[in-house]
Amino acid sequence: MRYARKNDRSDEVTELQRILTMLGHDLRFGDPPGGGPGRDGVDGVFGSKTASALAEEQAAAHQAGVSLGDEDAGYAGPNTWAWLVRRLSTL
Repeated sequence: MRYARKNDRSDEVTELQRILTMLGHDLRFGDPPGGGPGRDGVDGVFGSKTASALAEEQAAAHQAGVSLGDEDAGYAGPNTWAWLVRRLSTL
């Protein structure tokens, strides 16, 4: 199972960030936003921008009536990954 949580540095976080950017979330930092190595904020580090984008997606899941179990505590577990894949399939 894939898990990603705040302060993690992993391939799972990179995948999570790619999905979040595909869903329209801006993970870049700076003014104007600069970003990480790919200039899109995808850097494999689960920081505050990733946490905020994930929280928005988890809130959207709840609004849609989708239960994420205890995963609304700011980490991506199996239920959150399933929600994100479902959202991607609607693009």
